Amino acid sequence: MRAGFTLIEIIIYIAILGLIATSLVTYSVSVSLSRRGFSVVREVQENARVVMGGITRAIRFAESVNSGASVFDSDNGILELTLTDVAESPTRFFRDPEGRVFIQRGALAPEQMTSAQVEVTRLRFSDYDGVVRIEITVRHKGGGSGGYSYEYVLTGSADLRL
Repeated sequence: MRAGFTLIEIIIYIAILGLIATSLVTYSVSVSLSRRGFSVVREVQENARVVMGGITRAIRFAESVNSGASVFDSDNGILELTLTDVAESPTRFFRDPEGRVFIQRGALAPEQMTSAQVEVTRLRFSDYDGVVRIEITVRHKGGGSGGYSYEYVLTGSADLRL
């Protein structure tokens, strides 16, 4: 009797090793795509919450809503608030054509509120006698890069603290 492996045994071992290697590669790709998906969701939701938080906070500390300079019930809304702090009054929130949301305090230059990875497709304000309803739709600019796209709609409201 000779010691060693037969050709059949070697082929079976190679096939088993190939299956294990394929499984590990498939699992690694799946984990990578999941991580990318979670990252996209987190980025979009975080940007929506930052914008919503900034707008609601400003409304709560505002003296009034400037209805003449604001654009209500439009997907490209503008909200202008009169604040007690003269240096920050008026404060304006608006969306530019590239889908970025800005805040402009008084005579200062506008500050971008959203990151470069997201696009705000809707910034809608509605005024109900001192209560402002806000609707924001944010999506990831990657639009499917890495096989994942995500859009998030956040609505809220805030009232003036007079």
